Amino acid sequence: GPVLYAGGSFQVVDDRSITNFARWDGVSWTTVGNLRPDSPDAMAVYDDGNGKALFIAGGMFDSGTTTHHSLAKWDGTNWSFLNGHTPDGEVLALATYDDGSGPVLIVGGRFTTVDGLVVNHIARWDGTRWSAMGDGMPREIRALTVHAEGGRDVLYAAGNVAPRKWDPDQERWISLTTTGATGSSGFYDLQVFDDGRGPALYAAGGFDTIDGMPMRGLARFDGDRWEPLGGDAEVGSCISLGVLDDGRGPALIVSGQITIDGVPRYIARWGCEPQCPADFDADGSLTIFDFLAFQTAFDAGDPRADFDGDGAFTIFDFLAFQTAFDAGCE
Repeated sequence: GPVLYAGGSFQVVDDRSITNFARWDGVSWTTVGNLRPDSPDAMAVYDDGNGKALFIAGGMFDSGTTTHHSLAKWDGTNWSFLNGHTPDGEVLALATYDDGSGPVLIVGGRFTTVDGLVVNHIARWDGTRWSAMGDGMPREIRALTVHAEGGRDVLYAAGNVAPRKWDPDQERWISLTTTGATGSSGFYDLQVFDDGRGPALYAAGGFDTIDGMPMRGLARFDGDRWEPLGGDAEVGSCISLGVLDDGRGPALIVSGQITIDGVPRYIARWGCEPQCPADFDADGSLTIFDFLAFQTAFDAGDPRADFDGDGAFTIFDFLAFQTAFDAGCE
């Protein structure tokens, strides 16, 4: 059944000795086989022909007797290392991608060759062999994302290079910038999200400008141009992106250096707020059922019930909800 895997830099979880990689089954955390990864950088699920497996990217993997590099596979029972076929440097990003000819595992990072094949920081693994993707990339790749569009996947990559899109017909990478980006640490993550204007590519990182325009840490690309994404927040460098529907509709979740109203938040939500916040059950009218829905959310510690936005669940949330309810909806 479904379980959660977590990777990072840790040695203890719930007073148990678990190093850097752990499995959560809904009740407790456990180790995963006898492998001890060195701070995993990425994970992806991929079926290489032998069933779905979890692929882990990182610097080194210590099995107690042997040290392996870059990439490992967990099939639910055993660890393996792609028959020794691993890149010659660190793997930093993974994604499963299908251009219409079958799924492959995309591997990006700080490497130049795989099995003697020159790939330049990005390559694909079909379960049997490695292949290059055009001329590769000039510098390391730290972010990969895949978006379904027009009946097949679209692949984006970035890192110490500005975001690029893979053209499977021409077997080449297409730059999404005209003059590139500036900044001290490039791009950390990519995510496709629809904020109501249509799907667009969002980029997070330590960049300061894209195509000569100020865009610090967070930006949106609509297919034609880049635009900053900060709103009322002051955004520094951003580390990761995700999409979550917390009951208010899909939103982009951003982690990093984010300051809202002068307060460091470190993780924030970017999306549309409900037209009428007091319509808590979203049925289009204000009734006693909105109070019941609010009470249920409050009791469950649902973030939506922090109605005054102070980060705590108190009587003031009820007062703020009552005020909004009394004000009605336009």
